[in-house]
Amino acid sequence: MDTAAFLHTTKVMRPNGSVISATPLRSETRLELEKQGIKTPCLLGWSELQQMLLNELPDGTFVHLGMEFDRYTEDADSVTVHFKKHEEPVQAGLLVASDGYFSRVRRQCVDDGPAEFARTLMWRARLPADVAAGTGIDMDGTSIFVQDTGRFLFGYPISSGDVVWTAAINDEKLQQLGVSASDMMMRMHSSRIDYTTQDTQGYRKQEATKGEEAKKRCIQALSGYCKPVMKLIADTPA
Repeated sequence: MDTAAFLHTTKVMRPNGSVISATPLRSETRLELEKQGIKTPCLLGWSELQQMLLNELPDGTFVHLGMEFDRYTEDADSVTVHFKKHEEPVQAGLLVASDGYFSRVRRQCVDDGPAEFARTLMWRARLPADVAAGTGIDMDGTSIFVQDTGRFLFGYPISSGDVVWTAAINDEKLQQLGVSASDMMMRMHSSRIDYTTQDTQGYRKQEATKGEEAKKRCIQALSGYCKPVMKLIADTPA
């Protein structure tokens, strides 16, 4: 928790960079928590949170990475989990479906079918502290929300001064910019990374190449935003 970021201000901006509002986070609940020595909101990166959880596991606990879920079966007392490319299934008392938006566990459990396009494209990234400092946007304890009709960028500090940003645009706004949403979606799908590959060098090369392609699409989607915002995206490591 020593490396966590703590927000004290939220800032709303226009695409040209002018500030609409800067609101201190000083609610009664927060002030009361601070009197008890509790800072909030507390922002951590995923890798740091994962490491914190790993550190709390009992001795003798085994963690297996690089496993791809295939299916599970149940009986009255346990659940058996099967993984792709692994003949040996795992038996457990509990299966937690923490495998993201496109969760295969959830799909099997509730049979909600494939994901549906919500008419919005999104990008997410993490920026190292030293790179973020050179973009000209002050996010030291401050979150920023840059928005115009149909698109936005949201950024905030996390662990050790690093910055996370999320950008989004709906298909109607893309059409106004002369960009086909379906074409951009096809390019996004073709640039997905195979996270299960065992070829480390090939994975890194794949990750860098497709990361650059994703940045180009994001810059195209947010064309017209102020230079610091565009630099934030452009300077993000692929």
